[in-house]
Amino acid sequence: MTFLEQLETEQLMTNLFSTAKRYSQKYVSPIVLRQMYRQYCKWRKLVKHRTGWWLSRRDERRIYAFDSCLVHYLLERCFWIRYGDNEIVTDLLRILFELDGHLGKIFDFQALSTNPRNRKVKNRDIGSGESLDVEPIEDYIFGSTWKMEALKSETIKPIDYFIEHAYKKKILFNNKRFADQCILQSIKKIPCRHSIELLFHPPCAMAFKFPEILPKLLRHGLFVMAGHKDENVSKLITGIIGIFASSGYETCPPQIIGMGNVLLRAVKSMDAGMLMRCQRVRNRSPSVQKVLAKVIETNILPKLRVRCFGPQELKHLCRCCIRTSLYVKWELPNGIYFLPLPSLLKEYINLELD
Repeated sequence: MTFLEQLETEQLMTNLFSTAKRYSQKYVSPIVLRQMYRQYCKWRKLVKHRTGWWLSRRDERRIYAFDSCLVHYLLERCFWIRYGDNEIVTDLLRILFELDGHLGKIFDFQALSTNPRNRKVKNRDIGSGESLDVEPIEDYIFGSTWKMEALKSETIKPIDYFIEHAYKKKILFNNKRFADQCILQSIKKIPCRHSIELLFHPPCAMAFKFPEILPKLLRHGLFVMAGHKDENVSKLITGIIGIFASSGYETCPPQIIGMGNVLLRAVKSMDAGMLMRCQRVRNRSPSVQKVLAKVIETNILPKLRVRCFGPQELKHLCRCCIRTSLYVKWELPNGIYFLPLPSLLKEYINLELD
């Protein structure tokens, strides 16, 4: 990258941030959005193919932070204006996954600040051995409009938009579908009497923060192809059991119980041994078998016994078979409503009924 290209890159960064700051509210026009996307693609191409541009590790982090934040900003604006089945949304989702390795910012974005610095960027001229000073750029901090919402339901709505788009376009992220991705790779504390930190790293690690997320992912095919020894399923069920056990087997949030019941409708069967090996609650019981027996006795998860110890109901096996067939054809869940079946059976296949 030449010195002039470096100057052009930094000017593009400044222009993009100025435009983002000008349109800091939810909505921008599709024309502005397309213009920003074209500028962003040009900037990204220059940065990706840079040569001979000396950058410190801090500068590299600053560029990554700007890149990741701007992608999220553009995806947010696509959501708020309901940009439709546009290739821009597809490209931005792929870039976000390429940068972070997951799609967590769509659901729980926190502003990334570029690291403060009080010096100039230097471009070293390899031929002459001299370095050229470039004026420093201000730190870029992008906020998130997700956090402007007073209602928690507003935080969940983006998943409907992005998951529908991903399935219509049949996007694969590292050969996996949207619902099968790690939404967050960090482990969150669960707000209950006893903090449970070391429970989860499943594809839906945000499920216990926003219990509405898991049913949406399940209906779009999460765990459709899972075997009875799938560790992620066991971790989720173990998390629910852990929350219930931490309250002395007295109470469990109804959203968490509902999440567990939908999960048990979605999976064909489970291995009780895997479930016990996944136990990670802080107030561990001397006998994990006793914990499981107590949960089955209280009947907060009515299908837990049959999923763990079988045999499975014929109607449940038929539901799993139909869902697998629709999943392979990219028709889950929308294809359920076109089946020549009564409404009650369609609700059963869509995990709404036991």
